[in-house]
Amino acid sequence: MRKRLLLAVALIFVLVFSMQAEARQYKLIFGHMGTTDTAYHAVAEYMASRVAELTKGNVTIEVYPNAELGNELDLFEQVMNGVTDFTIVNPGVTVEFSQTMNFFNFPFMYDNHGHWEKVFTSPLLEKISKRVEKEAGVMILGIIGGGERFVVSRKPISKVEDLNGFLMRLAPASITIDTWSSLGVQPTVVAYSEIYSALQMGVIDGLENEPEWILRMRFYEQAPYLVRTAHEIVTRPIVMSAANFKKLPKEYQKAILVAAEEGAKLGRELGIKLDAESLQELVEKYDVKVINVDIEKIREKTAGVIERNAKNLKLYDLIQEVAKLR
Repeated sequence: MRKRLLLAVALIFVLVFSMQAEARQYKLIFGHMGTTDTAYHAVAEYMASRVAELTKGNVTIEVYPNAELGNELDLFEQVMNGVTDFTIVNPGVTVEFSQTMNFFNFPFMYDNHGHWEKVFTSPLLEKISKRVEKEAGVMILGIIGGGERFVVSRKPISKVEDLNGFLMRLAPASITIDTWSSLGVQPTVVAYSEIYSALQMGVIDGLENEPEWILRMRFYEQAPYLVRTAHEIVTRPIVMSAANFKKLPKEYQKAILVAAEEGAKLGRELGIKLDAESLQELVEKYDVKVINVDIEKIREKTAGVIERNAKNLKLYDLIQEVAKLR
């Protein structure tokens, strides 16, 4: 009788232990828009591997590239609702859900890559993340990117005044439209997938984009001039569902934060590397012309517009902190 009782207790102990072990297993989902040869995918795969390592396999992250789970807006909404755990997003598509995400659309904020890096490895990023979490229920785990955006043009532009009347495809973010309009540009709405044909038919004179995607999308075939305005350094937040993060044990939360910090650093390094290699290929292989213009003159002409929008969006304090980090 005693032996049977001891055996029963042992079996119950094993069952409870097994159930507890099972409860410590978590499967998370990371969806993104990038192809498998982009920094997006390298970052997602790195985070998946690192989290598995840090949690001894108790947390696994399944990565879905190539918009398999939907476009950027779909993915962001999925993360907001906790259906998908992670994504990497263009902030321009998220501003209807989070006013603070407009911060990432402001042009001419960074002096160089060193300044940009300093901003997004400082406590300012956590402050931004807390505001975004309050507005949209997502956390910003890190920032990747690093590409320098140019004006891509069908015709040469040698001075700021040449932008007057320029038909430019722009993303529909108010700060972007207001800034370029102040330089005389005529904003034009064209879907990203239709840019090439719009250039070909003369519907637009150009767009703004970074070398990696100018190369990937072959925009240089119709617009062989790159104007180095340096108006933006590409900034793409890695975001996670705040609710899903908080459901995890503290030790697993820490593992995700460590993996995201390391993954973001990798993503920034890759972004800058791809940008430089793409620009070199555009110039040397496809004879694209790079034109320098007076950037300080552009900054002067747009300063008032940027300040006004920052105050209207209640982001002026964040913009001021960026300036202090120079």
